[in-house]
Amino acid sequence: MSAATIANNGKLMQPTIIRSVQDGEGNMQEWWWNPADQTVTTTSAGAGSYQISPFTPNVRWDITTDAIIIDYQCEDTYCTDTGLMKTVQPWVVSKIQEGMRLAVLDARGTLHRNTSFLNYPIAVAGKTGTAEYCDDVALDQDRCKWELWPTHAWTVAYAPFDDPEIVIVAFAYNAGEGASVAAPIVKLV
Repeated sequence: MSAATIANNGKLMQPTIIRSVQDGEGNMQEWWWNPADQTVTTTSAGAGSYQISPFTPNVRWDITTDAIIIDYQCEDTYCTDTGLMKTVQPWVVSKIQEGMRLAVLDARGTLHRNTSFLNYPIAVAGKTGTAEYCDDVALDQDRCKWELWPTHAWTVAYAPFDDPEIVIVAFAYNAGEGASVAAPIVKLV
């Protein structure tokens, strides 16, 4: 959800997993919200009503205006909660967006080097990741050796860059590097 928040200029939209609403006979149902009397119906409720869909945007919070981030004061490896809540400055979100776009455009970018999104017809921004891990499976296989740990592959991307409509994340357990394994999966979507 953090990549979606960045894609939406600091706004976390309510995630949607509903594909459709159907009646008992499998017919698609349209739902309408009438703000005047706070009701939901299956027909247009008149002026001011709007259709409810899995794609109706609903902002949960905006990290640039809603103080929801806990502030910590850290010394060495010990951190304490200061009791303050913070926001993120809009320019910071913008810089993260620029960096995610450069991962695709810049020759040094991980989404450029592996050609996942090189010359792609839609402007994409993204971030790859490789996460070392040592879980019970790796321990049982005696694979948790310093600097040789197994890795998970991650990639997150959103598009179109200028007006995002979709955010996709791919995670591949014990699969290697994000740029070489997870990025091609994201591209397929």
